[in-house]
Amino acid sequence: MSHVILYVPSGNGVQCNQSKALLDRERVTYEVGLVTDYPEEVDRLKALVGSTAPLVVAYGGG
Repeated sequence: MSHVILYVPSGNGVQCNQSKALLDRERVTYEVGLVTDYPEEVDRLKALVGSTAPLVVAYGGG
């Protein structure tokens, strides 16, 4: 099973709330991580997908 993290700038913006609602509706278990708490990981992800927030990332397989 994948470990899903929703990286957010503050956690309360419109797009963040919409992302949380979608994950909840699809019954995806996830955790919320503030981008300020994971700067290296967020920079690595931005290099791959561009500068966007929130970022929904599934780590692992399954």
